[in-house]
Amino acid sequence: RTELWVVGTASEYDPGYLEEIQAHIEQTGKQQQVRMIQDYNALEPYLIASDAAVLYYRDIYQSAALSQAIGAGKPCILSNL
Repeated sequence: RTELWVVGTASEYDPGYLEEIQAHIEQTGKQQQVRMIQDYNALEPYLIASDAAVLYYRDIYQSAALSQAIGAGKPCILSNL
């Protein structure tokens, strides 16, 4: 079974992005394959345990999460914004 874990917290710089993801998940009927985790203290362990990191930020560049992903040797997909 393929599973996508969306790990992130609400952002004052990109408000509403978690709600957009949740709405898309509900529209596609994929609730059983997607898990949303919004626990700030769990971000690093989930990142380290992941197969890859997808980093998308509209207004800011999140170097801390990227540094952790690179340090853990994870493949990274970055937005071109």
